[in-house]
Amino acid sequence: MLPRITLIGALAAVVATGCGGERKLAGSERTARVVISVPKAGPGSALADDIVDAARIELKRRGGRAGGARVVLDVVSESGPDGSRADPEQTARQAAAAV
Repeated sequence: MLPRITLIGALAAVVATGCGGERKLAGSERTARVVISVPKAGPGSALADDIVDAARIELKRRGGRAGGARVVLDVVSESGPDGSRADPEQTARQAAAAV
């Protein structure tokens, strides 16, 4: 599992720099979208599950906020169409769609 400080730093950096689609929703609250792209199958999937779980746990512990903004976590699979391994083209498409 990722150390808590690493995850807090990553969430704060995302909010501070506006990466992940910071925007304002209804009302005046700032919202940051954090996208985690992980393999859903193959040898890296167990570690990916741990990373996603750690992000969710830490975000919940922090009340769903970082850097004064509400954080929305979006997990996407970087596995190819057959789900068997990471696909760089799939990852690139998802990254482009996330911003």
